[in-house]
Amino acid sequence: MKRIDLTQNDLHRLISLQRQLMRDTEQLHMLFDLAQGTASVPTDALRVQSSLPPSGNRFAVAAADLTEVMEQEEAEVEMLQKKVKAFISTIEEPVESRIIYMRYISCYDWDMIAHLLNYTSRHVFRIHNRIVQQLPVE
Repeated sequence: MKRIDLTQNDLHRLISLQRQLMRDTEQLHMLFDLAQGTASVPTDALRVQSSLPPSGNRFAVAAADLTEVMEQEEAEVEMLQKKVKAFISTIEEPVESRIIYMRYISCYDWDMIAHLLNYTSRHVFRIHNRIVQQLPVE
């Protein structure tokens, strides 16, 4: 296997960022609804930090702030996914490359990958771990 600039920590970071983006997207929709006055959620359910005075629409400002954070997260996800794709190109076994692609590019969970490949989740996880063990930790 040729040298790839990808680590196990990069993979963990990628999964973490993808999950964070899903949470951020949900919160962003809630903030837009609150800013427009159409939400039916308690405002204390959101963690909103804003430096604007109370007279400003704090939900619109929080949505703008969150959008900026999400753009940074998306840029990092894109960079990490490029590394993953380069790693996938070095994997000779098609099933192994499909598992890595489905997990880190398509964001599928273990059960979905197992279902699509007609394997058990445990078997998919073992194959995954065998591949990832080839990567440096840091």
